[in-house]
Amino acid sequence: MLKSQNSLKKERKMKIGIITGKRAYDLVKQKIDNSFFGESITIKIFKLEIEVAAMLTTSIILEMLKKDEVLVNELREMDVILIPGTVSGSTEEISILIGKPVYKASRDLSLLKELINFVSSGKKLSSTISADEILNLDRLKRFEETLEEIYKNKYPVAFEIKNIKIPVRGPPIFIASETPTGVSPQDVGEYVRYLEDSGADIINVAIPIGESFEDSIKRIKNVAESIRKSVLGIDTINTKLMLEAYDYGAEVYFSLDSKNIEELKRIKEKSFVVIPSEKTLDMGRENIVLELENTIKKAEELGFRKLIVDPIIKPPCTGFVDSLILLHDVSERVKNYPFMLSFSNVIELMDADSVGINAILSTIAAEMGASLILVSEESWKARGSTLEARISSLMSSYAFKNKTPPINIGTDLLLFKSKKKPVSMKPPEEFKKIVTVENQGEPIMDKGIYVLIFVDHEKRLIYLCVHGEEKLCYASDNGKDLYKKLTRSGVKFSNEHASYIGYELAKAEFSLKLGKQYEQDFSSFVEPKEKYFDILKYYKNLVRDIE
Repeated sequence: MLKSQNSLKKERKMKIGIITGKRAYDLVKQKIDNSFFGESITIKIFKLEIEVAAMLTTSIILEMLKKDEVLVNELREMDVILIPGTVSGSTEEISILIGKPVYKASRDLSLLKELINFVSSGKKLSSTISADEILNLDRLKRFEETLEEIYKNKYPVAFEIKNIKIPVRGPPIFIASETPTGVSPQDVGEYVRYLEDSGADIINVAIPIGESFEDSIKRIKNVAESIRKSVLGIDTINTKLMLEAYDYGAEVYFSLDSKNIEELKRIKEKSFVVIPSEKTLDMGRENIVLELENTIKKAEELGFRKLIVDPIIKPPCTGFVDSLILLHDVSERVKNYPFMLSFSNVIELMDADSVGINAILSTIAAEMGASLILVSEESWKARGSTLEARISSLMSSYAFKNKTPPINIGTDLLLFKSKKKPVSMKPPEEFKKIVTVENQGEPIMDKGIYVLIFVDHEKRLIYLCVHGEEKLCYASDNGKDLYKKLTRSGVKFSNEHASYIGYELAKAEFSLKLGKQYEQDFSSFVEPKEKYFDILKYYKNLVRDIE
């Protein structure tokens, strides 16, 4: 029997051409391995007779191609042509010349393989936007679709807290965020709006120890009136305050234990966080689980139905790992109730940037099946934790759902570091003369005029104050608007003085965005090697002494 024509017909290869310059040619060649893509794709790299193609415009590339008929004919053999993503202008005229689709590739060469797969799957790139943005939009679309599936589709619900359907086991994961006790009862309302904008589902009023009953009531009232869509919670050891908070619409109560359970049965229809007693926390995992089980059993007998278990995570190096094992034990044994993972003891009691800690704790929450995360922003270094926990919990939920690490998913928490190694750029060859600059000393300022720069982290403003014939301060949240306003105001500065002001404004803006102290004429940033030089030197000497 003869084979059918379809079985004999070979699948046509897709031909992808990549245009680059001399300098990047070898690097692109290293990144592209035809064998990686199998037999269905052929990739050919075309080298323009120019040192750096990335710095060109599309019109310059078009003129170069018009002068090289051989190259144009070779490009016409391709199905799709990619040019550097850093090239400015539209590729449409190049497409007309060649008669094939011409798109902008990625600025980041490490994305080339992902880019080739994207194109070969039939998806289209852009003639004006670099592929980095197109790829990220594609990842973000998949990310959002998965989140909709997690949060909107049916999942086993333990109970509802107002408008929030709490899962028996997450994901989805909801965020409870505490108001800082350091914020006054009068000002706490403004902080509530910030927490809601940061992604909090539950706003938990944290009552400072020693605060008068009247001030605590003001605090609860102010939070309740400031909440827009979130749910009101309260965290206090004062049972009387808990009962008062009921009248202000509190839905979640932190916390329920063997001491206050009888008094709180008056509001048993609300949600309560069950915690172990302080004395039990140091008595081992089995005793903690038993106490939690007993408290839950008693609560059920009294008619409590909306219970959330918080085994309490201990700070790092004081039982943190043991707490995670306890969390697993609770998840296995208390199957009918959701549990909460509190980040506060870890974030507040470790001198490290909160963003990375929130990220790793969120992955633990997702894998353990936590339904809620509790965060606080009590210390300055913890500010921003609500937003960090919100984003990291979404990333972890997506990753957990797809059984993949939380990487390349359309968003990230890389605020201070970059995934890719920075590309070292050197001057083109026509710049023959390079002068190495040594320390130039203090900047030369104009006489009779000087500027003062201040950063207000509370109002999120940079102040640029000019002290000359007229004393005037400009205020903005970014340095670019400030230097533009200054240069257009008519005040005359020398080149060096103007450069100095621009440099300081850039430092001020970074300090504002990163929440760091800004001091004019002093560095706000230091590289790790410089910061830790003394401790590393001590460590090396210590090891030598031991050896």
